[in-house]
Amino acid sequence: MSNTDQIQTNANQETESSELQHGKINSGPINITWHFKRVDGFVNVIANPDGTYLFSGDYKQNEPGKDLDIAFALRSRLGGMILMHFVGDASHGAKWSMPARSDTLKDNFNTFAEHDWSVKYDLHLSAEGRAKLYEEQERKAYEEREQRKEELRKAEDAARQQKDEKLAAEKKAARAEEEQKERAEVQHAEDEVQRAATSNGGGGSSVGSTVGDVVKTVGTVAGVVGSILAFI
Repeated sequence: MSNTDQIQTNANQETESSELQHGKINSGPINITWHFKRVDGFVNVIANPDGTYLFSGDYKQNEPGKDLDIAFALRSRLGGMILMHFVGDASHGAKWSMPARSDTLKDNFNTFAEHDWSVKYDLHLSAEGRAKLYEEQERKAYEEREQRKEELRKAEDAARQQKDEKLAAEKKAARAEEEQKERAEVQHAEDEVQRAATSNGGGGSSVGSTVGDVVKTVGTVAGVVGSILAFI
């Protein structure tokens, strides 16, 4: 497995979902709060009859080198969906407050009296986290290369002491090959660190998958095909 493959494998280790939840109101705003189970914190959604709504939350655990990717889907009994999505640095926890307004929500608010909802978050390596991980992997690889070179040098010296010039030449050539390989790998490492440091987020194609997951969760209710009314 290459270092890049290892980064992709480790990029999405923590996740949590509310699964499918149901709610009902008689009048007034929809107010949903879900407390995280794995860590301290919560997510809150308030949707008002005038079409305004607020997506906010507080992820209180420090996650150095990680981004928080969280999505919330609110679905009416007729299938209309309001989607909310936040991605941000979680190195020192994460707080967000995202107000929005939708005329479609205002016009269809009565259909949300009975509703389904789902929230999910993932933690992905941030650009900084990806760079740090790659540097650690390269440091380990460098130490292993240096050990191999030292073993070859000792074998070469032993062969010369035994006056086995052919074996000594073979060990010298092998050591030169290791040094050439090292120069190529160092250049590749520098390129990869630069790429990781300038990439958008750490999780590759998995970033944003929370949106698809919550849509899938609420979109299968009662066999009614859902439609997206608003998305922030």
